[in-house]
Amino acid sequence: GCVKQNRRREFSLPLVDTRAYAERLVMYLLQKNHITVLNQPVSASNNNQFTLVSHYSRSLTEMLKLMLKRSNNFIANALYRKIGSHYFQKQGTWELSHQAITQIFAKNNIKPDGKMKTYEGAGLSRANQVTPMQFLTMLVRIWQQPEIANVLIPSLPASGVKGSTLTRRMTEPDMRGRVKAKTGWMRGITALSGYLKTKYGEQLAFSITVKDARKRNYKNLIDKICRLLVNK
Repeated sequence: GCVKQNRRREFSLPLVDTRAYAERLVMYLLQKNHITVLNQPVSASNNNQFTLVSHYSRSLTEMLKLMLKRSNNFIANALYRKIGSHYFQKQGTWELSHQAITQIFAKNNIKPDGKMKTYEGAGLSRANQVTPMQFLTMLVRIWQQPEIANVLIPSLPASGVKGSTLTRRMTEPDMRGRVKAKTGWMRGITALSGYLKTKYGEQLAFSITVKDARKRNYKNLIDKICRLLVNK
């Protein structure tokens, strides 16, 4: 509903059924090269299949950096689906991932309280509902687990540092790199959640969400709050 007439837009989407995609791709390539196929392809059983080619993605650490620093929605949704698949050891679905995240939060005392809902991983759906307090509790739990914090926190966008969504925010020398946080925005809503380092060396976790907001004015307000916290 947001693409104008006579305009072309291309989108990348995570695959739902990789086996069906592989079958159709093979059929397409065979037909493209004028190779006649008499029967529909049949997937090999576990007893007689063997590996022809293997392809490995980037490491999770690299993907997190790209996803967070550049707000890559494609990677965010692919990893969201992977959470459900890994947690339940099943084919990943949106619903399984929602259940997995709810259970993971509950185990870490991040109370869903009936309001927490996650339907996709990129933050593009208005059906998603997570409170700032839930974000804040999650950030504290991450900080308390060095094996997670040491990977996640360096992957976050940093204020005034090139190559991230915070490149043009809080660019003054005393703020550069002090705020490491993830931006969030959709029409009427703007948010920032993450960590900051005060001038006295304290580490603070914070989560700010403003509803019914005009983007520019409230982004500036959020930045002012971060400045106050850094210099408190």
